[in-house]
Amino acid sequence: MRDRIPQHPGRVQLTPTGQANVFDMTMADGATELGTPPIKRHLLPDAVAQRINATNPPQDVGEALGALADNLNSVDITVDEMKRTMPAETINTAMANLQATIDSLPRLLNRNITIQVAAGTTTDEILIEGFFGSGHLIISGAAAVSTTHTVQRFIVSRCTVAMLDIRGFNISATTTNGVSIGGASSSYVRLIDLSITGGVNTTNANRGVECHSANRVEISNTTISNKHQAVAMSHASNAVIVSINGVNNEIIYVANRSIIHLHNTTATSITGLRLCAENTGGMVLLPNVSFTLSTTMANLQNTIDGLPRLVRNLVTINVTSGSLGGELLIQRFYGGGNIRIIGASAIAATHSCQRINITNCWLHISIEGLSVTASSGRAVNITYSNVVALTRMRIIGGLSTAAGNHGIRVVGALVSAYNCEIMGKEIAVLADSNSKIRCSTIHGGQPNSMLATNINARAFQASGGGEIRRVGAQTIQATTMNTTSSGGTIVMPSGAIIGT
Repeated sequence: MRDRIPQHPGRVQLTPTGQANVFDMTMADGATELGTPPIKRHLLPDAVAQRINATNPPQDVGEALGALADNLNSVDITVDEMKRTMPAETINTAMANLQATIDSLPRLLNRNITIQVAAGTTTDEILIEGFFGSGHLIISGAAAVSTTHTVQRFIVSRCTVAMLDIRGFNISATTTNGVSIGGASSSYVRLIDLSITGGVNTTNANRGVECHSANRVEISNTTISNKHQAVAMSHASNAVIVSINGVNNEIIYVANRSIIHLHNTTATSITGLRLCAENTGGMVLLPNVSFTLSTTMANLQNTIDGLPRLVRNLVTINVTSGSLGGELLIQRFYGGGNIRIIGASAIAATHSCQRINITNCWLHISIEGLSVTASSGRAVNITYSNVVALTRMRIIGGLSTAAGNHGIRVVGALVSAYNCEIMGKEIAVLADSNSKIRCSTIHGGQPNSMLATNINARAFQASGGGEIRRVGAQTIQATTMNTTSSGGTIVMPSGAIIGT
């Protein structure tokens, strides 16, 4: 509608009608624009009233505005409700056209879209980039782990869509990451039914799944083999491993300022030299159930280093025979769990290392059936730890009266030693600095040792408030059996206490 534009606002002309005091009035304002007359035809046409309410059309402008307000209130729905009313869509495409199909989608996705890919092979790197919204994007190949749908690799970048699935692909990257997720992607990404393989090398670029600044990644029913790192999370990323398998990886899980949660024991069925590496505050959470690992004696250090620092249940490491060329170091474990290392089923030299050093471990550690062949120095050194149990240990070394040539030396820890053979040491068992050692069936030297002349200088020494509790028969051979100093005590089987 248009306004009237007068030159002389309000001016009218009165014309006598011939009747007393009765005039005809006309506009005399000299309007340059007459404007739209305010009549029903212009304010509320019948056709418009029918569109507002066909059953009961409004009769005036006020009634029409009220009806419009009621209609607006009736369409007050949420984004989720709008999403549910929008139909899901499935797009079928050939493998060769997968990248083009992804690129053709709108970046704002508020509905569920599935791209169903036909069997085939492409050497393309498939890039999924920049999607956002409340929808669910599914890139689907085979219905299970298969080699029928092969791509070079997948890259996910800057995606904040509610959920993104990559399912049923064989990823053949031999020297690069199989799946890379990064660029501040906060999507919930699920990797399902994937096979990721590649040539083993020690470069960080050769990973199975690599996530950088990603919100949450879930991996299930996926095979990862021949990778330097099977799953690597960094920069505040989070991964849930539901089920994963594969062989011949260097390191399986790497958490760098991130968290990897192994959902159950099937998450540990993948094999590698090391189970995990935790860097810069990263954490790998094992399933809160008992499970078993197997390794060789030569790889035992790698296996222990590959355990997460937090152990909440029993982890058993079965060790096959062989030799570890240096020291076995066990350090900085904590939690309510138990690490059990099992070597030979009897005292033997079949599972050997030069030394065992256990320090700053605040959980239960059990070592069984290992042989320590330290010619000098401390063979088994346990410091500032909670509970350590030594069983069927064979500890031998060149006879020396030099200080520090100890069989088992304990500082600030609780230790149990059962059925251990100790030979050729200046001190066979030393408890120092408020330590407590329970010794049961400790033997060695004449006449029980495999080396008949390898006798110890002293068998048991307690000092600095340390305590040795001898339980049962002790057949260990030594020049001096019990020595104490600086508040140390030795409790004999009869209950007698030797101390100063």
